[in-house]
Amino acid sequence: MTVGPRLRRTAFWALDASRGSPIRNHLNDIRSKMEGDAAPEERLEPLLDHAIRTTPFYARSAGPHIESFPVTTKQMFRSRFTEFLSSTSAGANLHYLQTSGTSGAPLTIGQSADKRRRSIADTIYFNETFGQLVGDRLLWLRAWPPQLAKPRHVRLAQNIVPFEVRGMDDGVKEAIVRTLSGRKVNAMLGYSTALRALARFIEERGYDAHAFGLRVIINDSEAMHLTAKRRLEAVFGCSVVDRYANVENGILAATAPGDDLLTLNRASCWFEFLKLEADEPEVPGRPARVVVTDLYNYAMPIIRYDTGDLAVVADHGGCHATTLERIEGRRADVIYDTAGHQVSESVALWMMYEFHDILEYQLVQEGPSEYHLYVAGADDASRAGDFVATLQDTLGHDARISVDFVESIPRDKGGKARALVCNYVPRRSGAETEPHEVDEANG
Repeated sequence: MTVGPRLRRTAFWALDASRGSPIRNHLNDIRSKMEGDAAPEERLEPLLDHAIRTTPFYARSAGPHIESFPVTTKQMFRSRFTEFLSSTSAGANLHYLQTSGTSGAPLTIGQSADKRRRSIADTIYFNETFGQLVGDRLLWLRAWPPQLAKPRHVRLAQNIVPFEVRGMDDGVKEAIVRTLSGRKVNAMLGYSTALRALARFIEERGYDAHAFGLRVIINDSEAMHLTAKRRLEAVFGCSVVDRYANVENGILAATAPGDDLLTLNRASCWFEFLKLEADEPEVPGRPARVVVTDLYNYAMPIIRYDTGDLAVVADHGGCHATTLERIEGRRADVIYDTAGHQVSESVALWMMYEFHDILEYQLVQEGPSEYHLYVAGADDASRAGDFVATLQDTLGHDARISVDFVESIPRDKGGKARALVCNYVPRRSGAETEPHEVDEANG
């Protein structure tokens, strides 16, 4: 361990102690609940009562049970921002966070000081499970729009080395390799697409990534096929974990090294997993909407918040779930097979996993049986038939699929490349289905 991380760690906890140890206390509480028997119910009722008494929006809820509260969405928070603010936060110095707004307008969320400290403690707790301690150097690959960029003094204090993934060409990858070669970076955090592109670059150039000294790679907010995780582990010689988080609530779930199930952050959030077309609990094993109640943001209560994500519960159903089998991706990132059944991002990963040499892809649906596949990193046109045959096994043998080989897949404003794009709305029961709200991806 180098002097820099140790000094940062000592300074961080000394400063926290001088303020009464609020972050340390939250961290101890999170450890107790996550490693013992988390009981989020004890935080839920006071939050619901507070929301009814102090916010214009929730004052209309019948209460006191959470099922009597409406499911909320990003659009509701955007258009009725002041109605969600608690009267107790008037004049308070709130911490405001803004999403990247990758598809549409950004969303602004106000946080109380206690919620801010809770989020920091959540991050510390999960980072520790990854092997990343306070003060350890972190290389962070993501899109860095102005509202998310960290000032230089903050980067130095937190020991963060940021790299922009939008326009991540060979020059940027070479710079990342030089940074990692210094053996002073403990962990690397980034989108799945950026991590896989970097791994491929390292393999093609013949670099020995084992010599970098990385302890863990954290895949953030994008689904990754297990085969891709194992490949990254082989290339870099370290564990690869998944972190599921958003700007609005913080860390929602994560895997531990050597485990592919996502453990829910039940110490800080109340979770519901609802059916795609109804506000009713979905059974385990089937894709469900991820609906979150933040137990600590009293300044701007976020109750029954539909994140726009789909997930599959691994164990118990409803609010008693503790682990997720997988994140299915954004609800907006869904296409349909020729019979009208939904195909999610995770299914697309399974469809394409055997083509290890391709860098990335995007499948666009233009009609009930019309699709266009864009492939980056495999310019052999003779292979188009292999892609078509593989996709038809899932989409239907009557699927008409054209293939286009491109240099790269376009990024959204958040720096992510969408695997699935649907430009078609199926008709069901004689009526056209309302298209899902397209919104920003997590992070």
